[in-house]
Amino acid sequence: MARSAATRTYGSRRALTIRSGPRAPRGRNHRSSSPPHPGTYRARRYCGGWCQRGFHRSAGNHERRRSGCQHTRRQYKGCARPVRRPSRTGPEPAEAARASQLRFLDSPELWTAALLGLGTVFLQAGRFDDGISALTHVVTTYRSFGVRVNEVMALNNLGHALISMRRFDDAIITLQNAVTIFREIGDRNGEGDALINLGAALREAGRFDDAITDLKHVVAIHRDAGDRNNEGKALTSLGVALQMAGRLHDSAGSHREAIAIHRETGDRANEALALNGLGLTLATAQRLDEAIATLQESVAIQSDIGNRVGEGGALNNLAATFEAAGRLEAAKAAAQRALAAFHDVGDAHWANEVKDWLDALT
Repeated sequence: MARSAATRTYGSRRALTIRSGPRAPRGRNHRSSSPPHPGTYRARRYCGGWCQRGFHRSAGNHERRRSGCQHTRRQYKGCARPVRRPSRTGPEPAEAARASQLRFLDSPELWTAALLGLGTVFLQAGRFDDGISALTHVVTTYRSFGVRVNEVMALNNLGHALISMRRFDDAIITLQNAVTIFREIGDRNGEGDALINLGAALREAGRFDDAITDLKHVVAIHRDAGDRNNEGKALTSLGVALQMAGRLHDSAGSHREAIAIHRETGDRANEALALNGLGLTLATAQRLDEAIATLQESVAIQSDIGNRVGEGGALNNLAATFEAAGRLEAAKAAAQRALAAFHDVGDAHWANEVKDWLDALT
């Protein structure tokens, strides 16, 4: 029987000839039009098979319309659409994932590094007990490996966590070890960071003279190195130690210098901390109106940047200052906001302190 032929076009492209009548026998290179194994796509020399746009034949416009493919046999030189061709000989996905997990668990270096990161995340989230547990394990592991750089990083973070949990004696021992290791490996910036934390621990333990001596040393380290941001942080810590030692004039000067540095560098978080310290110093000096304005500025910055820990501390100081000024309603409002912030970060110590203060005030 004779063949009849008609030519159709799709859009601006010329389609292949569509023939009616008996089809010519297919050659030895013919591939079945049945779908391949589920979940895979078969690559063809031209788009007359399975691709990511669906099954379509290059011999018919009706199939190209349905699939959205406009390739033709004559135009095709290699499919422009990527075709997924998974290996039939590799492991199954579940087996590959399990093998990856086993490699991770069999590598102490990998899971210790992950635990160090997890401990840091716990601290940032206010989960200090979990952070201390993770970091203690990390310190022990890195010490057994002899990896001093990672050990001292974990020690510094652990000391900070111990301060947050008010375990000052443990924090002092931990941070003194960190300072010693930083000096031995010649890391001056790390030494400065550890000394800041050590000064905070000494200050909170009531050892003000030791704290002031250490923090002045930190200021000198960062000033000599030209590290303005860390110099500002050290000045803030020094200002707090001076305030607790009763040297209010020196404290206010140290905080103001820190505020100027952080405004210069654009570090809003540390600017807010310096403002909080200055407000506390002014309140101690009974300059209550100045203290309230300064603490309100600190609270506003902490709220803007989402630092709930710092916001709670500034609100607590603001509430105490309002009370000292005789503004009890404002004091209650600030204390309630501080209580909510401490609850949000899981700081049970300060949450209980503020709650007891509120109960006494009412």
